[in-house]
Amino acid sequence: MNNTFIQLSRKILTWEWYQNSNVLRVFIHCLLKANHQDNKWQGKVIRRGSLATSYDNIGESLKLSKQEVRTAIKKLKSTGEIVTNVTPKYLLVSIVKYDDYQYSSNKTNTQLTLKQHSTNTQVTPNNNDNNDNNDNIININNAMDRCLENKTWTEAVKKNYLLTDESFDQYIKAFTLHATLQGKLTISTSGYMQYFVAWYKKTTGKGMGGKKIIRYKKPTL
Repeated sequence: MNNTFIQLSRKILTWEWYQNSNVLRVFIHCLLKANHQDNKWQGKVIRRGSLATSYDNIGESLKLSKQEVRTAIKKLKSTGEIVTNVTPKYLLVSIVKYDDYQYSSNKTNTQLTLKQHSTNTQVTPNNNDNNDNNDNIININNAMDRCLENKTWTEAVKKNYLLTDESFDQYIKAFTLHATLQGKLTISTSGYMQYFVAWYKKTTGKGMGGKKIIRYKKPTL
């Protein structure tokens, strides 16, 4: 691990969080601490590009308060840089575009492993999936590629939810990584489209036209 390295493009100078010292430090810390290959840790497989940590652990390493770390993580999630999964024992942080910072031939091996196990876990398709012979259950990464190739759908999503090309790309990659971490390795193309929109609304709290989704609480009797 100590012999590996990350690579940063000068594009980071124009990154929206570059001048936010806490966010920048937390992000680079996660990049440096993330696994460069799949590893087992306490009986769990922590994937390449991910790290098992905690807010306290990051704060102690960077001399930041727990709240400062929480805020930085929240900002990184809001722009699709990372996704997180909270467990009773640790915080799992996954870098969405990890391969942009550290390329390895292990990427191919990881993709093959996902394909080999893809038949074990499937997302249940809706009725439309069953009626469309051309919409088979496929690897989730292939489903993402097909959706990106569907310009009618991508342009409609960007227009309806006021997303730029860059933000849409970040969100769709974040969703794919999130689904993979949840064990949803296969899905139909139409199912991917449906679940992506639902995930986006839940994650951002925004609906059509970028309007905030208001959730009303049931009155207490």
